[in-house]
Amino acid sequence: MKYAVARMQGSQARMFTGRYNDRSPVCAPITTGKPGSAKAYDDLDVAEVIAVIFNAMVKARAPKRRAVWTAIPLPERVSP
Repeated sequence: MKYAVARMQGSQARMFTGRYNDRSPVCAPITTGKPGSAKAYDDLDVAEVIAVIFNAMVKARAPKRRAVWTAIPLPERVSP
């Protein structure tokens, strides 16, 4: 099973693509709504560590915001 690091934006899950926006003062993770474009991690523990780091970045920028990033399982690809 593969895992992604994601956050909710409205009612849609936004998953980390593996890239960052280097134009902002703090490198913000770039997200996608497409599971196939998300950065896939083989290990749940690694995805959870990345989520903890992203949540620390959120807290550093806005101390009153909640932790929003979490590790989620990616859907299995079904071949036709």
